[in-house]
Amino acid sequence: MGEVKWAHRELLSDDKLATATHNTIAYQFYDYTKSTQVLDYDDDHENGAGKCLGRLLKHGGYMGIFVMVSRWYGGVQLGSDRFKILNRVLQTLLEKSGVESQPKAPTGKNAKNKKG
Repeated sequence: MGEVKWAHRELLSDDKLATATHNTIAYQFYDYTKSTQVLDYDDDHENGAGKCLGRLLKHGGYMGIFVMVSRWYGGVQLGSDRFKILNRVLQTLLEKSGVESQPKAPTGKNAKNKKG
């Protein structure tokens, strides 16, 4: 979890990102010390946005990953289209950065999600 908090702090230390209306995050990794899969997110006051990103990480099989999508309000309400846009942005980010889905972490009684 320390790496997650560090990455989030580092990104928010950027002056431009710090001014975004919403900095939605999601992450998924396997915590070997606790023998558990961790999937969590933060909407940053954009209801449902973090869950949307987390779902994409989970169903895509992306492990050992932290993502943040920043959005500035431009005066137009996006409504439910924001979820399509978030998915498209994250999918593009993953493809352009060469991130590939990975085999699922161990399953069973010790592999549980914090959220999702």
